[in-house]
Amino acid sequence: MARRPNLLYIHSDQHNPFVTGCYGDSLVQTPHLDQLAREGTLFHNVYCSSPLCGPSRASMLTGQQPYQHQVWTNQHMLDSAIPTLAHALGAAGYRPVLIGRLDVMGPDQLHGYTARLVGDHTPNYVGGPEPDRGILTGANDPERASLERTGAGLSAYQVHDEDVAAAAVDFLETYAAGKDAEPFNLTLGFMLPHAPFVARREDYDQFADQVPPPSKPRPIEAERHPHL
Repeated sequence: MARRPNLLYIHSDQHNPFVTGCYGDSLVQTPHLDQLAREGTLFHNVYCSSPLCGPSRASMLTGQQPYQHQVWTNQHMLDSAIPTLAHALGAAGYRPVLIGRLDVMGPDQLHGYTARLVGDHTPNYVGGPEPDRGILTGANDPERASLERTGAGLSAYQVHDEDVAAAAVDFLETYAAGKDAEPFNLTLGFMLPHAPFVARREDYDQFADQVPPPSKPRPIEAERHPHL
């Protein structure tokens, strides 16, 4: 019987696909994502089940629409009785492991995963076991004036994501060195590029003078809604 493939899911947050090389951006440098696109399948027409991240993640996890799993906002809890992809893969002989962001509210922070090596960037309740990775710094809107006023810096989200990446490398190296015949389903949940927007000094300096102004300024509200 052929060995079943390991499964790796990489989730970023608020990541505009057009700010990647594989979707035609000539400025940003995303070589690893570009390689995945070249060697795999690149989608050009994808629909999201909800404009909010919590309900959308619940849909990806359960395969259900928000009206079915009842997670309507980022504050709604996902019912632990609803089976998830992690439950299904665990029943199929996979080892479901989560590292990083899951973005679900309530006491159940696994929803079918057998282990969670890194949680969200802070605990979701007072006294929770997860370390606090610092305050969130940066601008909450991508306006040029806001970004220039913020400047370079280090956000707690960046610290969280570096912890996620390090834990993932450690997990994969440990698995490769062992003799575990059980295939894994590893989910990596990154916070970035979610707002607030702030970049490390080397990244900020690299792109500070390279982003051109838009060819057409954003219209003011009166122009967009002349009948209001």
